[in-house]
Amino acid sequence: MSDTNGDSDEQCSSAEAEHGYPIRESDLASEVVYTAIAELTGRSPMELAPLASVIDPDALDAIVASGTPAGSFHVSFEYSGHWVTVTTDEIVLEPL
Repeated sequence: MSDTNGDSDEQCSSAEAEHGYPIRESDLASEVVYTAIAELTGRSPMELAPLASVIDPDALDAIVASGTPAGSFHVSFEYSGHWVTVTTDEIVLEPL
């Protein structure tokens, strides 16, 4: 992964890198957040704190499912040691 200015000689370690997870039409954004965090941390989704402790999962799902054009919004929040950014088609996790 190159840095933001396009220099390919500077690499990020996987512990520091952003990780992107697509949201498909049939997905609930809140479930993708749980699955992505669990996958990235090696934990079961059942071991994670409730997402509702930091954001309303129903509202998050509704915003993403509303058909808002890609790139027209993003929601970011801290969850389980990561900065989570949700757009209409992707969830990006960045370690804190």
